[in-house]
Amino acid sequence: MDIFAGLPTADNSAARRGATRPRRAFRGHLHRATCRPSGRHPRPPHGPLPRRLARRRARQAAPPAPGRGGAAGRGSRDAGAASVELVIATPLLITMLLVVIQFALWAHASHVAASAARGGADAARVYGAAPTAGDDAARLILAQLGGTVLTGTGVQLDRRPETVTVTVTGNAVSLLPGISLPVTGHATGTLERPTP
Repeated sequence: MDIFAGLPTADNSAARRGATRPRRAFRGHLHRATCRPSGRHPRPPHGPLPRRLARRRARQAAPPAPGRGGAAGRGSRDAGAASVELVIATPLLITMLLVVIQFALWAHASHVAASAARGGADAARVYGAAPTAGDDAARLILAQLGGTVLTGTGVQLDRRPETVTVTVTGNAVSLLPGISLPVTGHATGTLERPTP
C-alpha cells in the first residue's frame, strides 16, 4: 500500500492550475494600440472634438468684451479709480496749499507789525521828540511795508517816566473764508535824558 497515493504531486498541481486558470496569450499589438505610457486613452487622430474642449478653445480665441475682463476691462476700471482718487485728492491738496500760503502771510504781517512798533519806539524815545512822533513813525512804516498784508491796523503809545512802549495791532490778510488772524507787535525803548 502506497501511503503517498492520495497526496498531490508537483505534476498534478501544475496540471490543476493549468486546468482552472488557462493562460492568456500576450497580445502586444493590442496593448500598444489601446494604451499610452501616461495611462490616458488615446484620442482618435481625426473626428469632432468633445464639446467641452471645443467651447474652451472658442472662448480662448474670442476677443474679450469691453468692460468684462481682459486688458481693456482692467484699463477702464483703473481709469475710473484714478478719476475718483483725483476728485478726492485735489480739494485736499488745494486746502493744504492755501494753509501754507496763509501761514506765510501771517508771518510776514507779524514781521511788519514788529518793525512798525520798533520804528515808533525809536522815534518816541528821542530827547525832545513830539508827543506824536512815535505814532507818526509807526504809521509811516505800516504804509510802506504792510499795504495789503496787514489790515485794520492800530498804533498805541504808552509813555512812562523812563520808558516808552509802542504797540501795533492789526489783522493779516486771509485767503480762507471765515478766518481772522490777529497780529500784534510790541517794542519798548528807554527815553533819552540829557547828561550834565
